[in-house]
Amino acid sequence: MFLFEEIKMKLQAQCPDLIKGVETIEVTVVPPRDNYVYALKGTIAIGDQEASVYIAFKKDFPIRKPDIFLEDRDVFGFIPHIEPDGFICYVHEEGLLLDQDNPFGIVKDSLARAIRTLEMGVSEDNYDDLYNEFEVYWARQKTKIVVDCILSLGERVKEIYVLYDPKLHRPVFIFDALDEKSIFYAKNLFHYDILDESIEKQKGIYIPLREGTRLLPPSYSSPWGFGQIKDIIFSNITSSNKRELQRILKQKRIYRNTKEYILLSVPQPNGYHALVGIELSEFKARKGLKNNKSFRHPLIKVQSDFKLTPLVLKRHHPSYLLQRTIGYDEIHNKHIAVIGLGAVGSRITMELARAGVSKFTLIDDDVLDIDNVFRHELGSERLYFFDQKQHQLQKVPKVYGMYQELKEKYPLIDVEPKVKNILDLIREDIHQFEQFDLIIVAIGNPTVERYFNRVVRTLTDPPPVIFTWLEPLGIGGHALLTLNNGNNGCYECLYTNPFDPDCALYNKASFAAPNQFFGKMISGCQTAFTPYGSMDALQTAILATRLALSVLTGKEKDNPLCSWKGDSTDFLEHGFKLSKRYELTTEQLNNTRYHYKAQQCPICGQDGGS
Repeated sequence: MFLFEEIKMKLQAQCPDLIKGVETIEVTVVPPRDNYVYALKGTIAIGDQEASVYIAFKKDFPIRKPDIFLEDRDVFGFIPHIEPDGFICYVHEEGLLLDQDNPFGIVKDSLARAIRTLEMGVSEDNYDDLYNEFEVYWARQKTKIVVDCILSLGERVKEIYVLYDPKLHRPVFIFDALDEKSIFYAKNLFHYDILDESIEKQKGIYIPLREGTRLLPPSYSSPWGFGQIKDIIFSNITSSNKRELQRILKQKRIYRNTKEYILLSVPQPNGYHALVGIELSEFKARKGLKNNKSFRHPLIKVQSDFKLTPLVLKRHHPSYLLQRTIGYDEIHNKHIAVIGLGAVGSRITMELARAGVSKFTLIDDDVLDIDNVFRHELGSERLYFFDQKQHQLQKVPKVYGMYQELKEKYPLIDVEPKVKNILDLIREDIHQFEQFDLIIVAIGNPTVERYFNRVVRTLTDPPPVIFTWLEPLGIGGHALLTLNNGNNGCYECLYTNPFDPDCALYNKASFAAPNQFFGKMISGCQTAFTPYGSMDALQTAILATRLALSVLTGKEKDNPLCSWKGDSTDFLEHGFKLSKRYELTTEQLNNTRYHYKAQQCPICGQDGGS
């Protein structure tokens, strides 16, 4: 305890401008937010008003910061960043760096930050935080129900569905409609069968408040009553929404065992929307009501007494979840085709899904094999399925394996798997490729890639295409963009020799010198493969995914050749030779990313390209 006594004496001697009357108190006096081992009490001043605070230390101090509390939570009124137990949220733990060698400095700085937080609250300098953190304060109410929700927000009043579990005696899931996506999501994540008659499905109302509404959350000591909620709704919705709301309400009758749900979308100054709700239950007719078996909805006329319980909503919708990542909301509705679901293509698909893309067409005629699993997005659990008709195990096509993986992790994504060879699809109908916003080709077959590069340009409105491939033995990988914004530069440019059009074909992006064979065979010709590691595939997938996101968000205006360069030790030890391009630094590779373009290219060049 010597450390804490020393801190107390230093606060008394050196910090009278921050805190006065510092004394040791029992840790049991402090709200039990953590297992504290020591606590101090003192008096601070915000303007002319004084307040008592606790400084509580955890056993891991000074690795962890001290917690600071107001003894009287309401001494400065309802201001931001004060919790119901008086805890002052003066700094975020995430990314916090503490100088463990200066414990007193940590306490002094923490106290100064807490005081500054209070000063900003009293002066209303951070008052927008109350609006922007509406959901946080709503969740601090004493009595509440936490419910999972996959509701898509919008500008119109609408009816919604609430899944109620009679065994748990509470709502468990709120969703837009009884559609295939909601059924799949509920079954996959919550193991509820929406169509099961034993699971109650009730209707609620979603009400978006008008843009520009400035609504403070209820304070800890003054929760909202229903009359206040009703006034908030009808004072802050558009006239068209008011008409639609009244239409829905007139059709509703409330019974004693009814549970009614109202969800509010609350605009915030930061441009986002809070989503909160209430449950109305235990309806009882008011005295004097002739028909005491059913009532009007209380938003129209209050004919009954009832219990009001706040709903805290755990939001699952992608547009909300992407706000917690560097997700790209503007690409949510983009449709991407991935051709080739090997080590690179499978990872690109998963990363684009995580970034926010919600619609994929996956094209590959190959099956997942045990030889692939150590460098593929899919693992051994996706290798086989049991064929009931033939009563035997069958290998799983890669596109079906990826379909299952995507749907299990992100049930709201639309995925169309096609077990087809790309050449067959071209023969069937080349124009089907016009439906996509971006095509990614990761098949590792330069002959087929050159052909696809040629035929896709015959389309009336071809989408951008990214070709991506790996080099052997970890020396690098590449991603080439073409057909972006009508600019020249294409896959054929890499094989165009401006000085000798009849020379042997060679990819001039390559880090390996020409005329070398890199295939490796473990047990015969049928097992030949190009040696590369999982990290090489991952690095190339990251490169291609970043390029894809730049295209989809409109940041990339031209057609670059992007490359990453790895270590050449293993490559050289196998007796292989490097190309001149490998000698370029990473900075030089980036600075010359548009220099690959060939004016004489027969596909896109100015001297004869389309």
